[in-house]
Amino acid sequence: MAKILLVIVTLFISIISLSAQETGTSIQIPSIDVHSQIVNAPLSKALQTWDVSHLRNNVGHMEYTPWFGNNGNIVLGAHSVASDGSWDVFYELDGVAVGDEIIINDNGATYIYEVTETTTVGFEDTSIILSREGQTLTLITCDPASDNGSNFYSRRHVVFAVRKG
Repeated sequence: MAKILLVIVTLFISIISLSAQETGTSIQIPSIDVHSQIVNAPLSKALQTWDVSHLRNNVGHMEYTPWFGNNGNIVLGAHSVASDGSWDVFYELDGVAVGDEIIINDNGATYIYEVTETTTVGFEDTSIILSREGQTLTLITCDPASDNGSNFYSRRHVVFAVRKG
C-alpha cells in the first residue's frame, strides 16, 4: 500500500513539474517593460479551463492553441496580481497601445507582433480565443480593478496582435 501511495505521489509531483515546465521561449513587451519566460498552461478537465495557478512571474501558453510560427490564434495569459496582492507580469497590460511591439524569442527564432487592438471583456467571453486568420497573438489577464474583494475578477484585459513581416 505504501509503495502504491509513493508511486501516486511521485506521478502527481511529475505532473505539477511538467505543467510549470519552461518552454525555452520568452516574451518581451518593451512598452510596459515586460520580459518573462513562457511556460505551459495545461487545459484542466477539473477546472474546465486552463490551469494558470502556477504562472507566478511567468506567462502561460494556453494548451491546444497554435505555437509560434504557425497560423492561428496563439493565446498567452499571465496574472496581473499575485495571490499575495503584489503586481505580476501583466499588471500593466492595459497600458499596451495599438502599434506597440511584442517580441517572442523561441529557442533562437524571433517573432515580432504588432498590436492591432486592445479591449476589456467579461470573464465569460470566450470569443477572444477563437482562431483567427494568419499568425495572430492574443494576450489575456485579469483586470485588477474588477476584483470584488475575494480574488474574483469579472473582467479581462485583452491585447490582439499580428505577426509582422
